[in-house]
Amino acid sequence: MRFKKTELPELVIHERQHHHFPISTWTAWKALRKKYAKHIYLARRSVGPRIVFCRPQGGFNDSLVQISKCFSYAINYGRRLIVDTSRSGLLDVLENYFYPSFLISGIHFSIPSGFSETSAKVSCYPHCLNGRGINYKSQHSDQTNYVETMYNERLTFDFNKKYNEEILIHEQCGGGTSSIEFFDWAAPTRAVKKEINSRLKSAPQSYIALHIRHTDRKTRYTEFLAAAKPLIRGANVLICTDSYEVLSYARKFLDTSRTYSISNIPDSHGQSLHHNTELTNRSTNMGALCDLAAMSRAKAIIHPTAAFGYRSGFVDLAVSLMQRPALA
Repeated sequence: MRFKKTELPELVIHERQHHHFPISTWTAWKALRKKYAKHIYLARRSVGPRIVFCRPQGGFNDSLVQISKCFSYAINYGRRLIVDTSRSGLLDVLENYFYPSFLISGIHFSIPSGFSETSAKVSCYPHCLNGRGINYKSQHSDQTNYVETMYNERLTFDFNKKYNEEILIHEQCGGGTSSIEFFDWAAPTRAVKKEINSRLKSAPQSYIALHIRHTDRKTRYTEFLAAAKPLIRGANVLICTDSYEVLSYARKFLDTSRTYSISNIPDSHGQSLHHNTELTNRSTNMGALCDLAAMSRAKAIIHPTAAFGYRSGFVDLAVSLMQRPALA
């Protein structure tokens, strides 16, 4: 599948380009062989007792970037990986939505029973966590990312270095494009797949997806939609946003298109959802995952340029998933 990227002053268009020639059997076989060779390697890897504890911060894309980073380190240094997504992003247990998609030993998408107490009895890095383990408070620092509140020490380690400590603790935010690597070794649960496919049935067979972020990060969405309107005239348009305000405006403004939404957006009054324990729950998390899956199946994805809004890692992940569907 090929894609065409068009950049205009107000917006960027990622358009699916269908080719007329089928992929060769040899090309398909090489891709499949590469995928399963990696899975076999992961299944056979040697795992020691030492642990990487990953507590990602930020939105969904940031979380997957940080998890993928910790996963790579754990694989390279023969450590186990424990992921805790209860403080940010999903604000829920990761295993309620995903599981390691192959027989990969030593990977935990929830905190094992008793680990919180055990972590306080073994050596940790950063060293300020010795005697406390994963039982600490954190806060964001504009200078150094997330830090432990008592000693103001950054909550991470050197990913190019081997450590003797039993537990390495990483709690940071930060996005990028490596979030797609998460789907090399993890997959949505059967319940999540079922709900995604159920919601996608309400979407038309062919549609264009508009993505607009407008909570903690603001977008000049009225100008963006004014620029997009003549380009999507008469089309089925899926509105994907974290803002109830944007969704309401788009439904009224795009009167020459047929607009749809498959997620229930709460009115957060401009606050981000990934740190909002009052509004973020399984329903909002499933809405985000359904939006991501729907965007990856769209005929085209349109989003604001950096000049008109924040460059969202979420939409970058959706564009990557257009080339390799992984959520349904």
